[in-house]
Amino acid sequence: MTYREWQNVKTIINGMFEYAFDKHLLKENPCDRLKITVKYRQVNKKTAKTEVYKNNEYNEILAYLDKMYNDTDDSVFLAVKFQFFTGVRVGELVALRWEDVDLNEKIIHVHSGEANQPYMDSLKKWHNKRVVVPHTKTYTDRDVQLLPKALEILELIQHNDEFLFTRDGKRITERQVNYVLEKYAERMGTITKSSHKLRKTYASRIKAGGVSLDTIRKDLGHKNILIKCMRRKLTHYRLVVRCSKSTEHKKLGGPNFQDFPIYKKSARRDSNPRPSPWQGDTPPLSHSRIYVFNRGDRIRTCDLLVPNQAL
Repeated sequence: MTYREWQNVKTIINGMFEYAFDKHLLKENPCDRLKITVKYRQVNKKTAKTEVYKNNEYNEILAYLDKMYNDTDDSVFLAVKFQFFTGVRVGELVALRWEDVDLNEKIIHVHSGEANQPYMDSLKKWHNKRVVVPHTKTYTDRDVQLLPKALEILELIQHNDEFLFTRDGKRITERQVNYVLEKYAERMGTITKSSHKLRKTYASRIKAGGVSLDTIRKDLGHKNILIKCMRRKLTHYRLVVRCSKSTEHKKLGGPNFQDFPIYKKSARRDSNPRPSPWQGDTPPLSHSRIYVFNRGDRIRTCDLLVPNQAL
């Protein structure tokens, strides 16, 4: 069992005992005295090789999509290309309508997505069907600037239907987009990279082109750029906090600051729990009062937050 798997199990068990303790069914929560003495199973961490399309892979799949579209005239291949050039979520991609496109301003308005809708059949059995819902994953609307290559794709599509990308008069689905990527990987003899990797590739490429992190955050529809960077959504960059040293450390000589990697750590469960440092909105990168916590204890106040190139 990995550390994360154990934490998921522990959360459920701890919640049950905590409820029993609150109802005075137990004198104490036994999870408070629980200790793990064995090593957790190690997990192979994902690398940029599996998280994004490298330059040669990028060019190869775009050539493949062009060829397949010319041979079949199926707009699903254009949809995959369009995601490469906009970075929208696949559910948002298949929910785009022509009314969401502003060719004068060269933007698309993203405000809906594809989601499961449970329903009961005549035999009273529950099923799920994929439908378009009037909100995105984060329940926020946004405008995404269209790159020249994305505009070229729109010029190839006929305005005969409500949705941008259709097949036989019906909108394409998330499954159909991912199926294209699966068939491509099968033909090339490589691992399958899901449609979510197209978003990461888009973010990585425009970042390499000099686009700011805040602009990328808005394009991708992320509320918190720090959390996404901590989860390595931008595989070519990292964030550090640069903190001024205490008076005692300054006397030792050397730089008057120290860099700390950012980690999201939960506050320890005790009688007076401390708040998580990442609750609420992310402060701007120029913000001068950001706190660094270590095991629930504040170390010191940050003077500066800077993005550093890691590769």
